Amino acid sequence: MANRFLDGFDHYATADLTRMWSSLVSGPTITANGRNGGSCLEMANFARGVVKNLDSQATWIIGFAFRTSALPANFANGQFVTFIDTGTSHVDFRLGPAGTIQATRHGTALGTGTAVIAVDTWTYLEFKVTISDTVGVVVTKVNGVTDLNLSSQDTRNGANASANIIQIIANGSASATIRLDDLYIHDGTGGVDDDFWGDIRIVAKSVDGAGNSAQFTPSTGSNWQNVDDATPNGDTDYNESSTVNHIDSMTTAALGVTGTVKGVNLLAYARKTDAGVGSLAPLWRISGTDYPGTGVALSTDYTYVSQLYRVSPATSSAFTTSEIDGAEIGYKRTA
Repeated sequence: MANRFLDGFDHYATADLTRMWSSLVSGPTITANGRNGGSCLEMANFARGVVKNLDSQATWIIGFAFRTSALPANFANGQFVTFIDTGTSHVDFRLGPAGTIQATRHGTALGTGTAVIAVDTWTYLEFKVTISDTVGVVVTKVNGVTDLNLSSQDTRNGANASANIIQIIANGSASATIRLDDLYIHDGTGGVDDDFWGDIRIVAKSVDGAGNSAQFTPSTGSNWQNVDDATPNGDTDYNESSTVNHIDSMTTAALGVTGTVKGVNLLAYARKTDAGVGSLAPLWRISGTDYPGTGVALSTDYTYVSQLYRVSPATSSAFTTSEIDGAEIGYKRTA
């Protein structure tokens, strides 16, 4: 593993935040104020935010675009990223009144950077933490430039030298309009994507036409038209199948951007409607061949069936934008 999570906040609405995030704190919202003309996550103060539950890892890296309308009066009021082991906070990062970032071990200052975060300006922030009593690491980057680089630190504040929860904003109290966009999370394993990605842009794309397969039964119209919504609409329209190995695949609109593709998150929004096992896998169709991902067991509540791809399943090399534009995407019932 390495890349663990991506979110550009463009493919769903506020009501579906808990389909992507483990929990919410005090009502963050999705708004149309993203930095590249799309959507973003918005909070009215530093006490609101989102929480992502993960597995236990010693090292985590997170990056996101950040914008605030005001600076906190002190560091304690401006906590905005916290690395937690279940109920124990190990390391957090705080924004101060001068616009600088401070790292603490649950309140004990470890270091303060010198880069200044300007108000009402999008800034790309990245944080790396390794939890340890003696060889802890704390690194911050601001717009790709290293601002704080600490090693041989005591970053452990509990029984385990690992963290399994990342909380974003939600720990401070300062009032400000805070926006996040283009977010990624890595762990420190695997030898690939186990360090900083730098300033990234996450582009959402949906389906725009019929593809090779339409084996699910549409509730109305054509299969692709039931899953082309900018944000999910639940049971308003849908496709369903009780037959294992049935596939739907569709064409997609062009990305509209060029550049290096760091990774792709293929998502299907699905639920089962009866007792027993129902599993679904996201699917690529590239150059005439289907590449289903790993089947995920569904519940009776809608959830995102998500598969992260570092490389193309067709070539085992990095995706290109032209390959993505030429591919079909869809899903396969696997059980």
